[in-house]
Amino acid sequence: MKVKFQKEKVVFITLVFSLIVLYMSIFVSLYNPNSDVWFMTTIGRFISENGYVPKINYFTIHNDFSFIVQQWIPSLIFYHLYNNFGLYSFYVYSFVMGFISLLIFYKFSGYFTNNNKVRILLLAVICMIISPFLTTRPVLISLSLITLFLCVLEEYKKTKNFKVLLFLPVLSLIEINVHASFWPFLFVVSLPYITPAIPDLKKFNFKQFLLENKYIFFALIISFMFGFFNPNGIKGMLYLFLSYSSAVKGIVISELEKPTFASLFGIEILASIILFVVYIIKNKNELDYKIIYMSLGLIILSTLHIRNLVFLPLFVCPLFCIVFNKFINDVYTPITTRYKILILIYSFIYLLGVFRNINNFKYESEIKDIYYTPVLAVDYLNKLDKSKIVLFTEFNNGAFLQWNGYKVYVDARPELYEKRINGKENIFTEYSNLFNGIYDSKEFLEKYKFTHLVIEDINRFGDQVKYMDDYSLVLKGNGYKLYERKNEN
Repeated sequence: MKVKFQKEKVVFITLVFSLIVLYMSIFVSLYNPNSDVWFMTTIGRFISENGYVPKINYFTIHNDFSFIVQQWIPSLIFYHLYNNFGLYSFYVYSFVMGFISLLIFYKFSGYFTNNNKVRILLLAVICMIISPFLTTRPVLISLSLITLFLCVLEEYKKTKNFKVLLFLPVLSLIEINVHASFWPFLFVVSLPYITPAIPDLKKFNFKQFLLENKYIFFALIISFMFGFFNPNGIKGMLYLFLSYSSAVKGIVISELEKPTFASLFGIEILASIILFVVYIIKNKNELDYKIIYMSLGLIILSTLHIRNLVFLPLFVCPLFCIVFNKFINDVYTPITTRYKILILIYSFIYLLGVFRNINNFKYESEIKDIYYTPVLAVDYLNKLDKSKIVLFTEFNNGAFLQWNGYKVYVDARPELYEKRINGKENIFTEYSNLFNGIYDSKEFLEKYKFTHLVIEDINRFGDQVKYMDDYSLVLKGNGYKLYERKNEN
């Protein structure tokens, strides 16, 4: 009988992990390479060749713009990956980081249940949530570091061993240099651990509260101080706040849109809210208020922008473990009808996601000519004298032109093109006004005297340029057009 149960365990684990690997493989192929990786590889190349992190934006046509590199470590990693192993390294990186994130969540889940069935099923749920973030970006590194931050806090709460808190400043130091805009969230997710439970507020004693949590407060203060150890100092620490206003105005940026109710993201948020409600109902006599605070805060955060859905697993993890621990036995018994139904539901959900995206399942060995990576436009420009080119680029294609050695008008980091950071001029506001018809296109072109324009097929500015006598269409790529100023060659 014991051998039979062991087989059931192997079958269960194999099935779940097979579905996870299949699902991750599909989504890794969908979201790589992304347009952002090219400005990071450009920065990585600069740091490798020059030995320092730039403070001036040398990659734009605008002069003496102040510059904050908030992802300098990933930039170095991505540059060396691509330089040594090519495009496939981006797929491998995304898959490996996704898998590492799942392993860390498996560790985190152990603080809320010892039920291995629940913990393994949780990984399948988290895999679905993080699948849109399986990209060549530092977001999954940040998610892993934030989860480890929570693991340290949970370990301290469990053991009261203050030595484990020494890991918090180390994680803070790594995060500020990996992804400065996500660094403040280390302290956001820490708040529930230093906030008294609602029933305790009536008899709240501030002095006693400080004494009970003195080691956590001290560790968090030191962690905050470690944030200064980054190439940009206080500006790096404030990057999220310096960049936020400029990144959410003017041009619609997909990851900063609000998730709609009818979308997959909306369904994930709704499912998380239902899980939260079930937790409260089923555990009303033994509520963990740090889970309550964490859930409420991150639910609100996730409704603001699609990008914030990466934080969902941080509270789904404890909720899922506690709720499902009451329904699923840890013992590996023969697969009953109940477990067959559960396995079928999981398999159906996973396979639905796979078949929905199977047509796009393709690992490219070479960069394709599309709007985000205008390869043909680069080939054309490479035949000209770079020193004489004044290049107009758009939000999504500027980074690829930077990677190919061209100074660009703008790229996909709107905050760097606003006066609040660059200290000179609100270029992204100008760009937004141009595409929204507020800024006259002829006046704009006269201001910069661009020699070449790389423009998406369908947009307001492009529709105006094609009727101008000063520019001629020299190349039509996949989803974009390259215009050249007449009499420039």
